[in-house]
Amino acid sequence: MADYSMACAKLGVVLGDWREKVPECRNEIECPEGTQFKECANACGSSCGAIQSDFVCEEQCVPGCTCPEGKVFDYSGNCVAVEECSCMFDKLIYEP
Repeated sequence: MADYSMACAKLGVVLGDWREKVPECRNEIECPEGTQFKECANACGSSCGAIQSDFVCEEQCVPGCTCPEGKVFDYSGNCVAVEECSCMFDKLIYEP
């Protein structure tokens, strides 16, 4: 079912919360506290590092644990507001 859902998502059709409707899949994925599972999560700009990078990311739909709307992963894997992101320069992290 997950493969079918991903194939649909790649074509622009997101099946929503199908895992909740299939009892065998309901507890299949557990996300860390403070994050949430999305069937079609944003792969680009989802972390402080990605926001600060010059790398051009091609938008794609990926299933996985993500931060709530308006937050991104910091360098420790915690969800923070974008304005709370630390900066990394020469592999050193500088707090805001």
